[in-house]
Amino acid sequence: GWTEQSIGSCPMHIQSLRDQRIQAHRYQYGLKHHITSTIHASMGDTLFRVALQITSSDCNLWDKGQVVVATSRTRRASDTIFVGDKEETIEALINVMCLKNQYTDYLEAIMKAMTSNSVDTQTFYQPEFFPYCTQYLPLPQGSPGYVYMLRSVKMPSSYYVGETKNLRKRLSQHNSGFGSIITSSPLSRPWAVWAYVCGFNGHEDKELRRYVECKWKEKIHYLTEQKGCNCPFKLGLSVQNIIHTINKSKMHFTNLKLILLFSKAL
Repeated sequence: GWTEQSIGSCPMHIQSLRDQRIQAHRYQYGLKHHITSTIHASMGDTLFRVALQITSSDCNLWDKGQVVVATSRTRRASDTIFVGDKEETIEALINVMCLKNQYTDYLEAIMKAMTSNSVDTQTFYQPEFFPYCTQYLPLPQGSPGYVYMLRSVKMPSSYYVGETKNLRKRLSQHNSGFGSIITSSPLSRPWAVWAYVCGFNGHEDKELRRYVECKWKEKIHYLTEQKGCNCPFKLGLSVQNIIHTINKSKMHFTNLKLILLFSKAL
């Protein structure tokens, strides 16, 4: 038969909060009942048997990670039991496994970069793959050379196009007032990278970087002065045709790529 056992609570500790003006205490018991539980509450537990009901209506899931947790609580798959209609359960599992969240494309882009056979170790993330605000997009750390476009934070209608070997270092110089005469004014600082072109081969492509810089400046001048276009998104994208022409000519052993630190959807 059943034997009655008495289990007490852990020793109570009084803790002072907010400069000793508030005191709190907590009771903690040594038993956790697994009669019913949520998926998140069961995370990390190894259970003897689990019965689940997953549907597309009343008992639906909203993240594919929940499926991993729900189906890995027992040592054997046969000890995980799905309650309800078989076809409905299968359909519900397929639906939730096909869901995407803000991290899905980002993780896929990282995995693609990690499994690439390319010798280029630089990794660039476009805003459509980045799950956070575009201002937190990491700038490249290497020094193969870049052509970049800056936009003033205080004066959004002010732009600057330049070329450099190390983009992070050059941005720091601009924001400290030692980058260029155009960007040195305290009224326009700080500056933020709006877009940049990568894919150069270091010192060998210095002339090519200067060429792209010059053509990008000419394109921006043409759009702003002759076409009256001051759209920052169009100005940032205006270098695309220049890149396409260079890549198509195959005169340089490069594969230039435009990295946007803003969303095209904007």
